[in-house]
Amino acid sequence: MRVGVAALCLLSACGGSGTYGAGQCGAAPDGWFDPRTERPHLSVGNEIRLDAEGGLRWNGQPRTEEGVGEYLAISARMAPQPAVVLVVDNDAECGDVRRIRSVMAGTAICDAGLCGEVSDSSNARINQEMRGNQLELVQ
Repeated sequence: MRVGVAALCLLSACGGSGTYGAGQCGAAPDGWFDPRTERPHLSVGNEIRLDAEGGLRWNGQPRTEEGVGEYLAISARMAPQPAVVLVVDNDAECGDVRRIRSVMAGTAICDAGLCGEVSDSSNARINQEMRGNQLELVQ
C-alpha cells in the first residue's frame, strides 16, 4: 500500500503547492489521455469539474468526492464505457487537484484508459461532441 501511495505522490508532485494554471500540480497520471489532442472514443463523455474553491461537479451537478467515486464505478459498468474528463480551474489549489486525481486513480474506468485531464481554459476549445453526449446519472 505504501509503495502505491508513494508512486501516486511522485506522479502528482506531492511536495509542490500552488495552483494548476501555474503548472505546479504535476502531470496527470500515466495512462490518462489529453482531451486537447486525443479521445478514446466519441460515443459518450462525462465531465468532472474542479473549481477554484475545490468544489466538484459531475456534468454540471454538484457532487462530493464520494459521489464522484460512485459515478466512476457506475460508468465502468456501462456499455459502452464513457470517457471521463477532469476539467481543472486554473486557480484550483494543487492539493485539491491531487485529491480528485487520487479519487479517480485506480478506478476501473481510468485503468481502461478512459480518463483525461485538461485545464478549464483549454476545455473551452474542446470539440462539443465530447460534452454533447453526456449521460446523466441519477441516484
